[in-house]
Amino acid sequence: MEEKKYYSSRIIKSYVEYLKRFFPDIDVAPLLKHAGIETFQLDDEGHWMTQEESDRFHDMLVKATNDPDISRKVGRFSVTSRASGAVGQYILGFINPATAYGVIEKINGRLSRAATLKTRAIETDKIEAKVTLEPGVEEKPYQCNYRIGAMEALAKLSTNKLASIEHPVCVHKGGDCCLYVISWEKTPALMWKRIRNYASVVGLVLCILALNFIPSAYWDAMVLSYVILLTGLTLQSEHLEKKELLSTVNTQADAADRLLDQINSRYNEALLIQEIGQAASMGSEVDKILRHMMRSLIVRLDFDRGMIMLANEQKTLLIHSVSYGYNPKDETYLEKIIFHLDNPNSKGVAVEAFRKQKPVLVNDVSLIEKDMSPRTRDFIRDMGTQSFICVPIVHKGESMGILMVDNVQTKKPLGQTEINLLMGIAPQIGISIRNAVAYQKTRESEELYRTIFESTSTANIMIAEDSTILMANNNFARLCGYSKQELEGKMNWETFIHQDDLGKMKTYHKMRRQRHRTAPPSSYEFRAVNRKGDVLDLMMSAAMIPDKKESIISIVDLSGKKKLETQLMQS
Repeated sequence: MEEKKYYSSRIIKSYVEYLKRFFPDIDVAPLLKHAGIETFQLDDEGHWMTQEESDRFHDMLVKATNDPDISRKVGRFSVTSRASGAVGQYILGFINPATAYGVIEKINGRLSRAATLKTRAIETDKIEAKVTLEPGVEEKPYQCNYRIGAMEALAKLSTNKLASIEHPVCVHKGGDCCLYVISWEKTPALMWKRIRNYASVVGLVLCILALNFIPSAYWDAMVLSYVILLTGLTLQSEHLEKKELLSTVNTQADAADRLLDQINSRYNEALLIQEIGQAASMGSEVDKILRHMMRSLIVRLDFDRGMIMLANEQKTLLIHSVSYGYNPKDETYLEKIIFHLDNPNSKGVAVEAFRKQKPVLVNDVSLIEKDMSPRTRDFIRDMGTQSFICVPIVHKGESMGILMVDNVQTKKPLGQTEINLLMGIAPQIGISIRNAVAYQKTRESEELYRTIFESTSTANIMIAEDSTILMANNNFARLCGYSKQELEGKMNWETFIHQDDLGKMKTYHKMRRQRHRTAPPSSYEFRAVNRKGDVLDLMMSAAMIPDKKESIISIVDLSGKKKLETQLMQS
């Protein structure tokens, strides 16, 4: 059973960002490898980690830094780190701590599925936060410390000082939840506003009281001083408020830009799904379907180039099928590329993805060149590829080919989101290929059957359950005197049967479709009437189409034979 994923990759990414800034000598790669975390997963804000992955990373981190309290420091750092992504931008958009702490319930759900967080206001500058673990979750103390650090840092965004946090109840000390009491200092703008308000009241009272005790000249000077002081305090508080507001506007602008990018990405992904659906219904030409899909894939998902390679019927070779975004020289080169699937020594990325039915992502080709086969290494170098994703095209457990995309010009990093999208699209490509091939085979079978149906020496028809003639060959048209256009889909088989034989023919027709215990004869004679009114003596053989309600009837004209027999008997 797969372990549940509780923690956003942004949490681990904040650790990595912290290490790069404060511990630049520590190599992060071994820490991630020990935890089973890929670097590209950290760049995907939609990727989640398991408890085990988080624990393994933290254990190695403490050993590398020799700092048991590092999680709390990273928590403080995470609020303003780039790793926080859209959530961090969202937090930075709030003017004061009270507003920021008021939405941490919502923010917690974006970062952790392991616990629910509820807040309750105690005073204007104090709240209570209660964290309750979900059933089955075994959170570790370092994760509690990370949470404390993050909640401390929220206040610093506005007050430039960490919040004060009391932690009277903790699950790691026998409590049924983690309870935090958070308090913070007022923002500078709010403090100056309060000083102004108090000064205005006190000054006004003093001016009124002094009116009866000091000369008017001194009183005028006192009032003037009061007005100047009040004006100065007002200007200072408004200056600080505007400064805080300007900072908020700037950060919200960044958040808006990122949100617009996300909206644009989701819109393109929706269009891609629509266009792939349209491509799947384009017809039976596999190359045409794949070209349409590949073009939509590259344009909608912001890749520079892409190609599809399909296995031959013997599953011994991977052969170039379609590509998009390459220059004519590279296209010519790709058309000649063949990867051997039947060679056990083949270790290329495309071959491995095909065999293991697992995606491969590489963001820096130079890091894996030593592990590549010479042929793959030469191929990637010739293409100028720096980063790429290769996913298998699988249908009903059978590998059919591979889909490969890369970036050369944009240098955009590839991540788990792109892998997930491509792994969702690849099976649709497989289904479309299978459907197109099946459709083509069906067409070929129909054409073969129609050729046999038309070329046989007997008169043949296909009739529906309601006796409508669905198909008729030329021999039947000549026999009954009607054209095929008049017959097919329009006329009823019973129209041609002689009245004396009609009852018998209807009974046989019904029994044959009901799979009656007493099956009707498969061959028998009957009489029919053609367009001219001539009575014909005919022999027919009938058979049902498997799993259908339609039947095939072959007819031989016995009229000449019957007439000859009558003449012989008379002579």
